[in-house]
Amino acid sequence: MSEAISCVCPECGDINENRFINDLETIERYGFNASKEQPKETSDEEWAPNGLCPNTTCIDEWCTKRNLDSRFKMGIPLIEKESEQSDIVKLRYESAEKCKDCNVGRFYYNTSTKLHQCDNPYCSAERSDLPPPESYANSSKALGDKEYQFRSKYVRALGERKEVVDPPYLFEKALNPMKQNWNEKQVKIEQAELHTSSKRNQAWFTCLHPYLKALDSQTGTKFQKIAISAYVDKTFQFRHIEPLWLFARRGGLGGELRSAFNLFDDTLDVFSSVIEKHGYALENNLESIRCVYQLIKSLGSWPTDRIDDENIINEAFNSKLRLTEKLEQLKKHNLMDEHYSFNGRIQTPIGMIECICIINALHHFSGIDNFSNDVRNQMFPNKKQREFWKEVMGEKGEIFVNHVLPKLCSL
Repeated sequence: MSEAISCVCPECGDINENRFINDLETIERYGFNASKEQPKETSDEEWAPNGLCPNTTCIDEWCTKRNLDSRFKMGIPLIEKESEQSDIVKLRYESAEKCKDCNVGRFYYNTSTKLHQCDNPYCSAERSDLPPPESYANSSKALGDKEYQFRSKYVRALGERKEVVDPPYLFEKALNPMKQNWNEKQVKIEQAELHTSSKRNQAWFTCLHPYLKALDSQTGTKFQKIAISAYVDKTFQFRHIEPLWLFARRGGLGGELRSAFNLFDDTLDVFSSVIEKHGYALENNLESIRCVYQLIKSLGSWPTDRIDDENIINEAFNSKLRLTEKLEQLKKHNLMDEHYSFNGRIQTPIGMIECICIINALHHFSGIDNFSNDVRNQMFPNKKQREFWKEVMGEKGEIFVNHVLPKLCSL
């Protein structure tokens, strides 16, 4: 196998990369053919020239799609990583008309459909009553330059702190489309710098563009506008659940997040629609637990050789079912500081239920003494420079973490 080829699992991407099997002898022992060229008598399901992913959840999903019995599979063949390019960007002729369906996007003229379409990628609104641009030939370069300048300002503002958008977005460079041939109807953006593990990879700027456009004239830095837009969008559109204080810590936000939430309070109409329409994103389920678990793992050293991730994730979900009554009681209390409560919409911190379930599972099933306590202390540190969770949750939240949480995590 060529080491130059970057390979991923067709189900989880590179989430379980540290467990991928590349040893030829092991691949053969697991019942696969690892030869560089596919033998005529070997099916696609039996040929693994790039290696295997042994994750049991991936095996189950992969076998279900192919009507195969997962009991007889010890891995699934890795595939070559797709070219890391963002979506093709079409020329856009913007209208000043704001979309009333989502209250986020603005309409632009789609030259293919001859209709005005909302530029919010999650809204499908179209209008035929708006006039088309007077002159495409004269306006295309000016609009292209203007859009490039707008995009470049936010790319520069993001700078080296791409952790704010990765995961779950695709991180990309800014390429001046005006350097290319504008006779083409579509312009390809330069190859991405960083590919994420999310199955739903999308360029961060494409997803956040409608919010940034609406926030651009507001006070506050461009980085703060990226931060608040990213957290709202990734939570309610991608269902990428992450406790706010971990998001701040991972992105190196510090006090900037408070200023970012000032923007939220001043521009409620920009975010209200997406929160109201996608409130179900905050339902606690196996996938939200899996998301928080992966983020917790990144906080520090994790004994991957002693802990089976899928087992802990499944046991965390089981603990949610077992603690249902107590978790429902928790939801009756407001643990959020008003400033971070999304204008009163959120009372239980996003990701808190998942944290409780994961620590509970580690307490009972990690097999490592005091490991669950160590993880809890990582998530809710008491060192002054890393106590942002106390600001997010307020006085009641601090009491909960110090006195109630340890008991819940050990029940």
